[in-house]
Amino acid sequence: MAQRGRRTEVELVEDDDVVDERPHRGRGGSAPGRHDGHGRRDRHASHDGLASGGRHGALSEDGDHGDHGRDGSPDGDEAHGRDGSRDEDDGDGITAPPHPGGRRRLRRRVAVGAALALVLAGAQVVTSAGEHAELAALRALPGVRDPLPATLDVTWRVPGDRLPGALGTGLEPLADPLLGARQTPTGFELVALDPATGADAWVRALTSAPVDAAAALGTPLPRCEPVGAVTGRPVEVVCLVTDAWTRDGGVIVQDVPATTSRLLRVRTDDGSVRTDLTVDAAPGVPATSFALLGDVAVLGHPGDAGALLVRGVDAATGAERWRRDGRPGDLLPGWAPVVRGTDGAVAVPRGTALDLLDAAGERLRPVRVREGGTVDEHVDAHGTARLVVAEGGRARAVTAAGTAVLPGPPAVTTVDDSSAGDLLLVASADGLHALEGADRRQRWSVALEDVQQVLVLRGRVHAVAPDGVHTYDARTGEPVWQRTHDAHDELPAGPVATDGAVLHVPVADEEGGGAARVLRLALTDGSAADEPVTLPPGLLAVRVGHDVVLGWRVDGDVVALR
Repeated sequence: MAQRGRRTEVELVEDDDVVDERPHRGRGGSAPGRHDGHGRRDRHASHDGLASGGRHGALSEDGDHGDHGRDGSPDGDEAHGRDGSRDEDDGDGITAPPHPGGRRRLRRRVAVGAALALVLAGAQVVTSAGEHAELAALRALPGVRDPLPATLDVTWRVPGDRLPGALGTGLEPLADPLLGARQTPTGFELVALDPATGADAWVRALTSAPVDAAAALGTPLPRCEPVGAVTGRPVEVVCLVTDAWTRDGGVIVQDVPATTSRLLRVRTDDGSVRTDLTVDAAPGVPATSFALLGDVAVLGHPGDAGALLVRGVDAATGAERWRRDGRPGDLLPGWAPVVRGTDGAVAVPRGTALDLLDAAGERLRPVRVREGGTVDEHVDAHGTARLVVAEGGRARAVTAAGTAVLPGPPAVTTVDDSSAGDLLLVASADGLHALEGADRRQRWSVALEDVQQVLVLRGRVHAVAPDGVHTYDARTGEPVWQRTHDAHDELPAGPVATDGAVLHVPVADEEGGGAARVLRLALTDGSAADEPVTLPPGLLAVRVGHDVVLGWRVDGDVVALR
């Protein structure tokens, strides 16, 4: 590999003046992983497939290799005049002017230097353009937002109970926090807040207890699933709505079962209803759970003696496409009569197992669940849902493609640019595990307690724990950098976010307790990429979302920050 030559500074002067040439012995480039003013160099770019700026050969000081004779002495034009005389002091302290041959040498050096400057400038432009393109691609990914301003100020404020709850499983880390189901005195409504003002942009009633019902407490939370987006506001929302409600039974809350069910599809831009379909299997046999598999809505209808009827209907028209009749004993004591979606399939409880069905209703395989096991839903950074069967200290990830044994439940991954490949990150009592392949074999593991969140960017895994951010090489698991709160007298004050160039880390002062600022840490080495973003006083925590930054005040109100 060509070595980097010493840089020569040339001062252009009149022909009769002296030429000042000073070799510089400074560092030829920025430190690995640091900003160099024109682009970024990633110490682990070779691991994540990103283009890395390799070293380029540099010209020598003189721009050519002809300044010395074959015997190693300076060539004649530089050491002597063309008549063979040597320029030297004439005895009175005045140096003879340089020979015209020296000026030609200078012009050649200047020309080479100018050409080199143009090449370097062009390389800088290409590097800058490449960096901008890479950042633009990253900011199009789920969970990556635009850069934050230097200061965030309050633009609107609402009571905490006016903020809607999450859609779907409630586990989607990238969902729009201004769209969801909000509780009313009698039930639930679907609502979207205006990001500019915090006012209700639109409201659509979902459920309500009977008006004349005595001791009514409300209704169960309806299941809604977003359609058409992974990050931010989806295009549509599909909700299963029933007339079930709850009442005060004195000692316990009594559930009044549903008698009818509807599948409601709502546009999120204006709240208009696209379809409102009755989806009862028969009069008095409502659906109480559902999962979307493309254009098919799979419905679960509880029956007598623990039987569970499952139907697949057209999500746009409600027309039945297939059905699988239930049988007594489908639902064991303690099992909820619900169907759950997983990547490419739906899981239906059948005794001590889950039957996996595809969108056409075909049985893929059974998945056994041991006594005491639980079934949960996990949504990854790309919006893909999978079921996780937890049994003791172990877990199994269940999808249409297969079942993989895991050392623990999947970690909450809020950003994944796929630079680490098909990597599944799992958090267990033993630490953080990186699993790959269809069989989810372990690539590496590290001892890190209580991993709350991970972000995968540019070939690195940024793991967020209560004590700070720990960054590892995604290929090997080798530590790259860490930034801990205890070393800076800080406390965490919200989830970590990113704009593709830095990590946004909300922190509180250990003494004050409230959220004080958002750190901007360079992805490369965890150093401060810029001054922290200042926050208004009186906040307990903040969430840096895709389109909005929300803050929770000590009095229970929620504010939007811009």
